[in-house]
Amino acid sequence: GRLRVSALTMVGALGGIRDALTGGASCGSPFVVQALNAHIYNMATDDAVLAERLNASDLLLADGMSVVWASRLFHERIPERANLTELFRLYLEADDMPPATAVVVGCTTGDAEAVASAIEAHSKHCRVIGVLDGYRAMAAYRAELAGAAERPDILLVGMGTPRSEALIALARDVGAARV
Repeated sequence: GRLRVSALTMVGALGGIRDALTGGASCGSPFVVQALNAHIYNMATDDAVLAERLNASDLLLADGMSVVWASRLFHERIPERANLTELFRLYLEADDMPPATAVVVGCTTGDAEAVASAIEAHSKHCRVIGVLDGYRAMAAYRAELAGAAERPDILLVGMGTPRSEALIALARDVGAARV
């Protein structure tokens, strides 16, 4: 199947996140932002479950110029590359974001804690309330996320493809976060 990449600029994607955090974009369902680069696209052509999980995104961003250039071949004109790392940096630096809490998932616990410290050092509006390493079974994540005492506004996932997409689908199913 075909992957539906959002034709948004970085500013437009940031606006979608802002809307989701203020309640304007979602009706209780998590607002999912994921990225597609050439490698992930190639993986998804052979993995229907991965393609389905990517297409379930509210925003599937072009994280690579090859995706932008390919869009021009198909007359879809994605205006620019929207790299998630850069988008997250813009989110952290934005002056007009509402206060939000986050949970970081991925890497080792120590690395995730370092990420949490860096986020809190660079943002006035994002507070990390938890970290989870990226090496657990999906059933353990389901139990942890579904049973959390405090639901974060944002779940930040960095576990590599297709594991990240599997966790994001699970998190969406249990309503683990707003974004």
